[in-house]
Amino acid sequence: RELGRIAQTQWQQPRGQGADVRPIASPTEAVRIARKPPDREVVFFAAGFETTTAPVAAMVREELPANLSLLLSARLTWPAVAMLLDDGAPGFDALIAPGHVATIMGPEEWQFVVDRHGLPTAVAGFTPDSLLAAIYSVLRQHLEGRLFLDNCYGQVVRPGGNPGARQLLNSVMDVADANW
Repeated sequence: RELGRIAQTQWQQPRGQGADVRPIASPTEAVRIARKPPDREVVFFAAGFETTTAPVAAMVREELPANLSLLLSARLTWPAVAMLLDDGAPGFDALIAPGHVATIMGPEEWQFVVDRHGLPTAVAGFTPDSLLAAIYSVLRQHLEGRLFLDNCYGQVVRPGGNPGARQLLNSVMDVADANW
């Protein structure tokens, strides 16, 4: 609640100086806003992971209005997990990997958790069925001592992920080290 109040206050300051600050639902909405009127500078700020960055990459591939600037804070998910695991004591005994990310990148991206760190790993979506299946999978792997990467979101997550989205990300974005 306090963070929401702070964020709202941060938005009010530029508004008080005449800026038009508003949340939007998609990159295409930023393009639409920039085209009306085309003489006003528009800055689209987006933060997120592979799932939300792919639509931004698609937008960048199109011809953008000259008055539209992008401020992007995108992160890859697996390096953050790798950093926690490589630190020595991650504080968790299994990983339920994010299905929405695996939808874009493929479940194989999480194989390193099993191979390098010996942790039960399952990919899950946000549905109760998928989450319960992933919990069951990592518990079963732990109890049986048989580790593997289990895709518990197979109705959406496919081997190799989404080739079109991956190609967009690879063609538009450069991966670089950054602070969190």
